[in-house]
Amino acid sequence: MRRSLLRRSLARWAGRPARVLLLVLPISLAACGDDGTGPDTAAGTYELARIDGEAVPVVLCTGAGCADLFGVEADTVRILSGRMTLDRGTFTARMTAEYAIGGGGASPLPPVETTGTYTVRGDRVTFQPSGASGAETTGTLSGDTLRVSETIGGRTIQAVYIRK
Repeated sequence: MRRSLLRRSLARWAGRPARVLLLVLPISLAACGDDGTGPDTAAGTYELARIDGEAVPVVLCTGAGCADLFGVEADTVRILSGRMTLDRGTFTARMTAEYAIGGGGASPLPPVETTGTYTVRGDRVTFQPSGASGAETTGTLSGDTLRVSETIGGRTIQAVYIRK
């Protein structure tokens, strides 16, 4: 069974202190390319603005929620920033985050970068990350706002990116 892009991206952080993993795609999913019939209206650079309605930086999970969501032991996992660049049917997405364990200070996680291809049909965006394990994901584009959602561990996470 193919793992989701988020889970695959989280696996890149495996082996870090306390095996803390983090959301990349999801929400580091990038979005758009064109269907080949005209100019690439989705091309540009998008900044991560919100996750689940909360402004970035945002705590993605706490305590047992981190274990439930990602299967990691951490008191908190916080998304600091995210950026996607879309250009002629390819994307690069980069996410930065930090985690805290045992009431100590926050420790940064290494930035994670995901690449792949995208297509646009109307307002629907379809992403295909590079590599055999990446699952296709969809989102919507409205003007300069890109919305991507993914269900992980029974929880749907919604990311909103704004074109700059």
